[in-house]
Amino acid sequence: MLDELLQIDALMNLPVLISGCIGIIFGCVAIFYLNKKKIVRCCIQSVFALSFLGLTVLIIMLGANLHTYQRLTKEEEIATIQFWQSGPQQYLAVLSSETQEQEQSFIIYGDEWQIDARIVKWTTATTLAGLDSRYRLERLRGRYRDINQEKFDQRSVFDLTDEPGIAFWPLLIKLQAYLDWIDTYYGNSVYLPMADEAVFQIVLTQSGMITRPENTQARLAITNW
Repeated sequence: MLDELLQIDALMNLPVLISGCIGIIFGCVAIFYLNKKKIVRCCIQSVFALSFLGLTVLIIMLGANLHTYQRLTKEEEIATIQFWQSGPQQYLAVLSSETQEQEQSFIIYGDEWQIDARIVKWTTATTLAGLDSRYRLERLRGRYRDINQEKFDQRSVFDLTDEPGIAFWPLLIKLQAYLDWIDTYYGNSVYLPMADEAVFQIVLTQSGMITRPENTQARLAITNW
């Protein structure tokens, strides 16, 4: 959907160029007739010039509106997670994320996987100005479908944080009340079933974190969930 919108936005450049050039040509002709004191012809050419220039402005406004839609629907792939079953309710998970140079491997117990993150969402005006939602992956964990297993069976929880230098998130909490361009600051989790050879994509949107199946095994796992 977003790729299609980007193509449409690029195609708008040609109509803007054509209508703008035609409007300028009619404007130059109108000035020529004005210098010749041919008022009627000058008025006619002026009407055409204003019409085409008005059309140019309209196309530019439509393009600007489309740009705002693209910004608000922007998606960013932030991680990919793959699973290989190594035993009953036991999986090897390999996480590839934008914030880590190397893949991370984990042994996860349960039927489902869950990833937690902290999200900073900016106000609409700030987003349209070019600042996208920010995130930090917090934890990866396994979940049992059966509540009794969730209470008593082996758990698996892993820390994904990497906070070098200044602790940005605690500082942000303290400053949130004074920063009008921060819309909200919140925790976000997504979880889906695990399956052998399943691959899932984790995506950050302007409204939060989502995940999608990337192969047949992942789609079948969701269908049978």
